Amino acid sequence: VSNWISRAAHGNGGMLVDCRYLTNYGRSRLERGEETEIDLLTSEENRRNYVELCAKKVLRQIQNLEQTSKADIIVVFDGASPPIKKGEVCRRKERKRKARHLRDARNMGENNEAGLEKHIRAGKAAGAGACYGFIIQELLQLLR
Repeated sequence: VSNWISRAAHGNGGMLVDCRYLTNYGRSRLERGEETEIDLLTSEENRRNYVELCAKKVLRQIQNLEQTSKADIIVVFDGASPPIKKGEVCRRKERKRKARHLRDARNMGENNEAGLEKHIRAGKAAGAGACYGFIIQELLQLLR
């Protein structure tokens, strides 16, 4: 299940990109550090929608497996990675950290279409981050 969560999180990571990056006006507000209550509510709503969408995608995967195999499914959340993968896990964490930094940066650098595309790709590469636990909680709710 952890692999499915990761795939859903990366596939929908663009949802966590602040929508103000989509317009010149929004980007200038970000660069000036302007933030309103509506902006904060919108980002919280985006996070909730992201968590719900990821959890529902994983649930559909489980249901498809159940229907295809005609078997009872026992959902297992993977434990820690084995020590032999420590180097790879560290590389992945660093790549995600850099992507989160780029996704959350106030100034996306290039103020054009290429910069916006790079910013959204970073959102997808960053993965679930702090939302991972919320996705698991939502999935557990859906499985009950």
